[in-house]
Amino acid sequence: MTVPLELYQKFLENIPDAAMVVNPAGKIVVANHQVQPMLGYTPKELVGKNLSILIPAGKKRDHTQLVKSFFHNPISRPMGSGLDLSVLRKGGEKMAVDIMLNPIEVEGKPLVLLMLHEMPQQEQESHSLQEQEEELDHRVRGRTAELKLSSESLMQEIAARERAADMLLALNQAAVSMQSATNPQDMFLAVSDELKKIDLDCVVFALNQESTHLSLEHMSFSPRLIRTVEKLSGVQAKDFSFSIAKTEPIRRVILTLETVFDDNVGNSIKALLPQKLASMADKVVALLNIPNTINAPLIVSGELIGLFSISSNHLNT
Repeated sequence: MTVPLELYQKFLENIPDAAMVVNPAGKIVVANHQVQPMLGYTPKELVGKNLSILIPAGKKRDHTQLVKSFFHNPISRPMGSGLDLSVLRKGGEKMAVDIMLNPIEVEGKPLVLLMLHEMPQQEQESHSLQEQEEELDHRVRGRTAELKLSSESLMQEIAARERAADMLLALNQAAVSMQSATNPQDMFLAVSDELKKIDLDCVVFALNQESTHLSLEHMSFSPRLIRTVEKLSGVQAKDFSFSIAKTEPIRRVILTLETVFDDNVGNSIKALLPQKLASMADKVVALLNIPNTINAPLIVSGELIGLFSISSNHLNT
């Protein structure tokens, strides 16, 4: 089974920092939208270019060697591990960044994930200049509140970054686990076990031979929760099937082999349930805690066999 590169791309959009996926030649194959406010480039401007476009002229040789050495010895290097470099923005100005490197494997090919975070000193200097314009007594009181807010904001940012990294690591480990699975059931269990570790649920739908309908094959939700939803909806999980034309996100996955983010699962479930049960859709979403999903084509040996859906309330576009 292969994990589409587009699935990693959807996960990268959940990262608060600029992020890219690079191949062994240094070519950028994926870039998220956060690269634009940080680096000045749009994702389309970076994809297909060599990473050296972001490296200052005097450091390009060192950078090339760094890429080669990382693929030779692919060890994860988290933020704050001392890999502090300067990058060039589109306008030519240098920016000090902290870089996280993480090896990933997509469709059997080694790649590296880079996450870039602007060094916090720059933000602190800007914040300090603003504070100097305030009156002394107001500044003292205000600084206390601002420091608390900044601290909370920083902790949230760190938590979001760490969670996004955990999501990518779990997805990468799931891809590795798929390779050793001997049957579809083992494959699903291996993947769901990895994703469960970071509070992600997954569902597998099997595609019929005519490629017109999907039927529910596997779910990682607890049996108790499944029984509750079955009782509420009046639909047995083992009997749940539907036409791919019922919802646009699912139709796109099957017909175009795209990985699609669905930020309105309530509407999708409403369309899939029998009309008399459509009013239950929001309750089903609340019970399963799946406001958002990432849906990807399920491909085995080059053949589309179904749809793989990952759900969590932590996912964003």
